Amino acid sequence: MRTVFKEQDLLNIVDRQLTKSMLSTEETEADVDKKQTNILRMIGTSVPPEILHQIRTAEVGSDMWDAMCDLFENKVNKTVKVHTIRRLVTELWNTKLLPDGDANLHLCKMFNLHTELVNMQFTLEDVDMVEMLLESLPELAGFETLKSSVRFGADTSVNTPTKVRELIRAAASRQIEFHSKRGTGTGQNVGQKSAGNKAGAKGKPENQQQQKLTFESNGFKEGRKCYACGSGDHFRANCP
Repeated sequence: MRTVFKEQDLLNIVDRQLTKSMLSTEETEADVDKKQTNILRMIGTSVPPEILHQIRTAEVGSDMWDAMCDLFENKVNKTVKVHTIRRLVTELWNTKLLPDGDANLHLCKMFNLHTELVNMQFTLEDVDMVEMLLESLPELAGFETLKSSVRFGADTSVNTPTKVRELIRAAASRQIEFHSKRGTGTGQNVGQKSAGNKAGAKGKPENQQQQKLTFESNGFKEGRKCYACGSGDHFRANCP
């Protein structure tokens, strides 16, 4: 909603950067009152009834906005705030990109968590966010190379979270291209090998049948035996 407030020139009132006590004329005070009423109306028509019931006691728009922020973000309750921050930080460390996952969605999730921490007035150092991003990557060759270059580069201070995000996107794109080419080649090889195996398996009985036909066409009849060993399967010239 902050975007809507900004479009309507109400953000300075919502954030209490402009109050009636700062004004000197009745005209400007009336203008602020009108804007406060607009904020009340905008919030009241944007939230579900069960939420509105909890914040409806606010008399001015900025108070209603504070009440809603407290309801959703727990800015006032310090205990809840600490646990929420701890949960978000833990989730950042535990978020992992699957080897076949969507890198863009993964990065969006991590930066959304980072934004939530900022909204909770928690400062997450760039070096920690960069490490979280690197630790979230799967153990694939392209990503391992990226990790090493970022961690052991000459000047690690230039590796901001935003820059590392772009490096990860580029590495993910190369990884997809590599696996696409590799998968095509492997598939063809597997298909050729499979076809060869089938042909070999199919050809073996045919060879045996051909040997049998040749054997019979050469005059072997039931009861005829090799003069050397007495076997009825071959000629004496072919006796092993």
